[in-house]
Amino acid sequence: MDVTDPAAAGLGGAIGLHMGPTGSRSVAYHLPAAQPFGFALYSNTLVTGGNQGEVIDGNVYAYRDINPQSGGHSGFCAGPDANGNLGAIVLGSPQSGSFPSPDPAAGSPYQSNVRPTAADTVQAVSSCSVATGSGTVNQTANLGACGTLSVQGVTLTAVQDPSSRACMASPALLPPDLQGPSLSGNVVTEDGSALGNNRSVLTVTSALTPGLYYVTHNPNCSPPSCTDVVIDGHSAPSNCTGAYASSYTTCLVGVTFWLDQGATIGVTNGAHVLISPYQPPSGQTEDPNDGFYSVYAPTGSAGGLYESNVSSSLTVTGTVYLPSGTLSAGQNALLSIDGQAIVDTWNVQSGNFTNPEVTFDPRYVAKLREQLQLVQ
Repeated sequence: MDVTDPAAAGLGGAIGLHMGPTGSRSVAYHLPAAQPFGFALYSNTLVTGGNQGEVIDGNVYAYRDINPQSGGHSGFCAGPDANGNLGAIVLGSPQSGSFPSPDPAAGSPYQSNVRPTAADTVQAVSSCSVATGSGTVNQTANLGACGTLSVQGVTLTAVQDPSSRACMASPALLPPDLQGPSLSGNVVTEDGSALGNNRSVLTVTSALTPGLYYVTHNPNCSPPSCTDVVIDGHSAPSNCTGAYASSYTTCLVGVTFWLDQGATIGVTNGAHVLISPYQPPSGQTEDPNDGFYSVYAPTGSAGGLYESNVSSSLTVTGTVYLPSGTLSAGQNALLSIDGQAIVDTWNVQSGNFTNPEVTFDPRYVAKLREQLQLVQ
């Protein structure tokens, strides 16, 4: 992009300056609107720790590290997405060497490699079903393809880290800017800002009417022992019917949670829950992301989704967007996301190599805002 402006010499003519164009040259890039952000899982801090293998069907981005236990079957694997595209693991640059971390408050003054240290490399596997080695980090994409790696909706320059063999994004990727759902149609406000100690804002004891539930955090409620929204297996409704009834007890169909000021959701005590996005009635919205979020928290809201380890199960469809928040699942909990997860911290300690925790399908996830960025 060139910008020029005719400039008169004025008094400069007396010293030999003449009228002519002045200006500068800039370089910009354009990201079209309505594209999906092509990572099944995006996390600034990725922690894995259960004794089962974790599978993400699609590309995985971890700014910090991927850290499965070194015992049991606690490997981690990026498999093919819903369209058959092989899964790649991308880490934020820098990864190796004594580079100061851009985020020392995250727990370490230096960036980490793929863990554990004794097996600091990513392995290429033909299928996640065979990637059962404890403490291993695996991907189905070719390890040598970093230079040609393309992720939909992402401007990405990736090189292979010689230490971990993972692709490194240079510079590190920021969370995507996704427009939130519109506050139109059936909006239910649940305000916990003035509640007392350990008081939840909403305890789900009956089927929820389809709609967007705008939940404001109770500052006197600290997760995971207290969450603003409670879905408890002892009190949550058994309202699932038809095909859902065989796998779930509590169905929140057509329900989107907007988590404001750090609001949180807890799934506890053996609850078996399905959450799918709310779509406002026809003609009430022009928001391209309506109908694609199950959980949304704006940037800066440290919202969270916490699933206890008391044999709970949670299936979410669409996008879980917690760019400043946490998704946590205990060792005996089951988690499944048919869409994508964009979180600051992914602390999931359960898994099974036959059941992916996230399956990326670009048809069913929220879309990026249009961006025009000046880079030079």
